[in-house]
Amino acid sequence: CPHVWHHQNANATVEVISSDINLYKTVNRTAIHTNKPVTYIYYVNNTGNCNLTNINLTDDKLGEITNIVDNGNGDNILEPGETWIYQATTNLLTDTINIGNVTAKDPLNNTIFDEDNATVSVISGNINVTKTANITRGHIGDKVNYTIIVTNTGEDPLCNIYTNDTLLGLNFYHPVLNPGENKVYYAEHILTKITDPFVNTVTTEGYDELGKKYTDTDEETVDILNPDIDVEKTVDKLTIHPNDEVKWNITVTNTGDCDLYDVFIIDSTGTIGTIPVLNAGSNWYYEYTTNPVIDTTNIVDVNGTDILGKEVSNTSQASVDVINPDIKIIKNANRTLIYSGEPVTYFYNVTNIGDCNLTDVNVLDDKGLTPIYQTGDDGDNILEPGENWEYTASANPIDDITNIGSVTAEDILGKTVSDDDTETVYIISTDIKVTKTANITTGHIGDIVNYTITVSNTGTDPLYNIYTNDTTLGLNFYLSELNPSENKVYYAEHILSECPNPFVNTVTTEGYDKLGKKYSDSDDESVEVIVPDIDVVKTATPELIHNNDTVTWNITVTNTGATTLYNIYINDTNNGLITILGSLNPAEKWYYEYTTNPVIDTTNTIDVNGTDILGKEVTANDTAFVEVINPDIDVTKTVTPELIHSGDLVTYNITVKNTGDCPLNINITDDKLGVIDTNLNLEPGMEKSYYPTANPTRDTTNTVNATGTDQLGKIVYDEDTANVTVINAGINVTKKANITQAYPGDKVNYTITVTNTGTDPLYNVWVNDTTLNIHQYIGTLDNSYIFYVEHKLTSTPNPFTNTVQAEGYDELGRHYFDSDDETVFILELPNLSVEKYVKWDCTPPFLKNVSAENGHWVTFRIFINNTGETPLNITAIDILPPGLRYSYADSPFEFNYTDGNKFYWNFTNVASGTTILLQFVTDVIDCGSFENIVIVNGTYGQQTVSVNDTATVFGLCPGIDVVKNVSKSLIYPGEEVTYTYTVTNTGNCNLTNITLTDDILGVITGPNNGDTNNNNWLDTNETWTYQATANPTTDTTNIGNVTAQDPLGKTVYDEDTANVTVINAGINVTKKANITQAHPGDKVNYTITVTNTGNNTLYNI
Repeated sequence: CPHVWHHQNANATVEVISSDINLYKTVNRTAIHTNKPVTYIYYVNNTGNCNLTNINLTDDKLGEITNIVDNGNGDNILEPGETWIYQATTNLLTDTINIGNVTAKDPLNNTIFDEDNATVSVISGNINVTKTANITRGHIGDKVNYTIIVTNTGEDPLCNIYTNDTLLGLNFYHPVLNPGENKVYYAEHILTKITDPFVNTVTTEGYDELGKKYTDTDEETVDILNPDIDVEKTVDKLTIHPNDEVKWNITVTNTGDCDLYDVFIIDSTGTIGTIPVLNAGSNWYYEYTTNPVIDTTNIVDVNGTDILGKEVSNTSQASVDVINPDIKIIKNANRTLIYSGEPVTYFYNVTNIGDCNLTDVNVLDDKGLTPIYQTGDDGDNILEPGENWEYTASANPIDDITNIGSVTAEDILGKTVSDDDTETVYIISTDIKVTKTANITTGHIGDIVNYTITVSNTGTDPLYNIYTNDTTLGLNFYLSELNPSENKVYYAEHILSECPNPFVNTVTTEGYDKLGKKYSDSDDESVEVIVPDIDVVKTATPELIHNNDTVTWNITVTNTGATTLYNIYINDTNNGLITILGSLNPAEKWYYEYTTNPVIDTTNTIDVNGTDILGKEVTANDTAFVEVINPDIDVTKTVTPELIHSGDLVTYNITVKNTGDCPLNINITDDKLGVIDTNLNLEPGMEKSYYPTANPTRDTTNTVNATGTDQLGKIVYDEDTANVTVINAGINVTKKANITQAYPGDKVNYTITVTNTGTDPLYNVWVNDTTLNIHQYIGTLDNSYIFYVEHKLTSTPNPFTNTVQAEGYDELGRHYFDSDDETVFILELPNLSVEKYVKWDCTPPFLKNVSAENGHWVTFRIFINNTGETPLNITAIDILPPGLRYSYADSPFEFNYTDGNKFYWNFTNVASGTTILLQFVTDVIDCGSFENIVIVNGTYGQQTVSVNDTATVFGLCPGIDVVKNVSKSLIYPGEEVTYTYTVTNTGNCNLTNITLTDDILGVITGPNNGDTNNNNWLDTNETWTYQATANPTTDTTNIGNVTAQDPLGKTVYDEDTANVTVINAGINVTKKANITQAHPGDKVNYTITVTNTGNNTLYNI
């Protein structure tokens, strides 16, 4: 049968899927201490358009992650847009970067995946301080130099390192100290007696980036020595005769607190000796005798040194008085030079020049005179040391006479002392004579006459104070002494003049004997003077001319002397040598005339000379002058000021000067000011100034004209101008706001227009509005200047009125000023906000959440903002949780009062827009998470606003330890040894990224055991064990090193060493004979050598 086909329409749908998955991995802390826990959070999100199944999440350090804290709708299908959240917690030991990986199946059984990583740093810090002194003992006043070295012995930087020594008053601060870095400080101290020995301690502390504090101390001791010494010297007799015996005693004592060495004793007699050691508090004695012959003071000096070489010394002395009697007589006459028979008085001065009293004093004279006591005794009839007694006697000598005075006396011991002295009296007889001679008897005026003057003592005794004078020559000679028959010759010269003629002068001399008697004599000499002379006169006619006029010159030569002149030469400036005359008698004249035509001022000189009969030359000259006139004039004109305001006073300075060489008669006029002066007479080079004034009202130019006439009628002319400019300026300012009322925070737009209302520019134009903080410089203003200002309103002042001011200066500095104001009324609303942050010491920013070490501190900062339109009264309350303890608040952040763990601050009338900053420090006294909340209330009238905010602190305490042991510490080369490494988390948080290395074996894999929960975290108090083997062939010391990271990413570190000694020994023996063949009976010598060929000792060989 036939087939029947049925046809109908049909549709089919194919779903196209796009499968995708996303993994986002975070960690709750990026920096921790060793072995502190961190929690990783994994966000798995279906970013495709189809369901996903078989979700598998793994971590390269933690393995499979199964702890899901949010699985969406719980149907075990990760639907499009759905996010599942996983968590895993571990304790890190080293810095750790770990990777999370997620896989899933889409409906077509395709596997899709994604991965993400997170980084945590584990912090390991430590600090060390050492203190050394340059000396261990010293003296008071010695300087001790200390060296303080602070070292970061950890693996991470330390911050805020404080180093203190309270005894030395030292406080050092260093911001950052990197691992292995040293900071060296130097200090000095002067030792005192207050503390002995001097012990002082240095303390240092620093903080890692999580705020954990590390401290260390060191001390140094210096012993203080106080050496001292004393010496005492005595003598058994204080007064003796010369050569008597005396006994001296010396006692040396160590009065210090330490032994003295090489104590050296020396006194006035020389070195006594040296004491090798003089113990503290002990004495040393010495005695000797001497026989002094003079007063004696004997000094003993001692010195010694302590163990440090410091020298101490002392001195002592004792004295003996030795008596030495003596006497002296001095005899003088009141006159030792007299005329025969004149009276003389003798004086006898007796002095005790010894050191003890004298008695029985007796004075005598060998010429039969009886000396009579006059004065000197103090009334006890004893001639005491230094005392003077005076006696006198009289006589009338007729010849020269010498006589002797003598004295005797006894000292206190009965010894006689004596002395004598002589005196001579002389009788006087003398006379004087003077002679004077000249080397010429005639001469000319100006010739030099040489005189010889001889003074002679013609008596038998010396003459004194001899004065020789010639008043005509102006001579004054002095001679102190002239002996009998002695001559004194003087030489003098005189220049002859016309008068007197002849020249006669007289010399006079006088002298005195020893008693002052005067003797005198005189002599004169005469010289005749010859006087030749000549004269010349020259004249010009006329003496004042114009250029090129004719001048007649006349010359007259005259013999004005008293003798005929010969060979007369006449020379003229214009004509040279005019003539030579053979002779010219006394009073005779000679004449000469000629003409010239000068064009400049001319001076003409004539010179004549001739000789007299004796060959002496005489000369003369004369000049004549002709002046040529050249007239000229100059006028200058200035004005002050040149720039003015209309009607201001100006002063013109007009100066007329005669710039020619002859007087001028001058007239001065001004085209605006009229006649200035007429008939002004000015000499050449002279000038005269005029100061007329005016009050211009517009720009002005005016001209001054000066004409002058010289004495010959010639006219000269000059002129000058001056300009004055008149200024016109003004200023106006307007200010307009776009609104008249608004809320706080609204913006007002101001339009400010500044206009120059004058016709001249204004300069240095400023626009100021102190309320809007406008200080706008425009500079030069020709027309108008417009600018716009925007201002944000606050709640006060209300209404808001502000004024704009404009000012400028014209070219002359005149000040122009204008102002305008505008008012806006404020609508008011209250509001408030608060933000709270926290930071630990080494973290630069303030954050909402920080981690810090237990025992460290953190700083909280609170910002309270009045964001409303009204002022507010504000109260802030901070509630401190357990685990945090208040430490301090720097000014001005101190709270007003406390109530348990609540701290209160009060602020009144806080203006709108004001921000209040509060800041205080707390100690972290526990480990864990502590949330700190602040509550802020604000009131304005009946309106109240309240806000709060929190900040959280998490306390950490990481730590790690490694112990390394070896199975055998003594082996043979190549033997196998097993190293065991025991790693322990000694902190309070889990550690991750545990890395164990050996400086010889490299990375140690494991652990072999100890990760009890297999989470790859070194949990708190957990211990992991690693092992590694080796076959040392030489002595070996190797170091195991472990690092880990705490939850904040801080690296902690520890290391330990193990030693293996490898025995390498060997032995060798050699035997050598001195011969290789011999006869029977011959002697063979063997040398046997045993050698240890290894590097360890062999025993029982």
